[in-house]
Amino acid sequence: ISTLLCFLTMKFFLLLATVTLAPVSAFTTGFSPSRTASSQSSLYDFQLNAAAADGVANGTDKKKVIVLGGDGFCGWPTSLYLSDQGHDVVIVDNLSRRNIDTELGCDSLTPIQPPDVRVQAWKEVSGKEMKFINLDVAKDYDLLVQLIKDEQPDSIVHFAEQRAA
Repeated sequence: ISTLLCFLTMKFFLLLATVTLAPVSAFTTGFSPSRTASSQSSLYDFQLNAAAADGVANGTDKKKVIVLGGDGFCGWPTSLYLSDQGHDVVIVDNLSRRNIDTELGCDSLTPIQPPDVRVQAWKEVSGKEMKFINLDVAKDYDLLVQLIKDEQPDSIVHFAEQRAA
């Protein structure tokens, strides 16, 4: 199975190269800035990439991507970006960072909503759905394998880790 995961990871980087090498307007994030009509200030409205809604992502076919560690610092923005580009995204995370903070009795400096609230907010803003699955990829290997069989992703992005500090 590690050969399969390695292959799927390599496939993702090929997809990423295709996505990032395609002609891009304004920002590579898929958001296009436009000046607010009612204001002369330098504030910008960010509008979602509407062209991705029809199943084409930057000129490529729509892909299914599993983002391991998708609730984290790198995983969440990557999930939003891929979803905005028109790909189907499945977020997998065991929420260990949140649980460690709870155990230590501390909070993040920036309040972070639970994954179900974040996914729902993304749906309200973008009209696009993402799936969230609470799964520990280190302990629940059989469930991870079953998820891969069920979802049959085109790519897997691996940001899952246990933080050291």
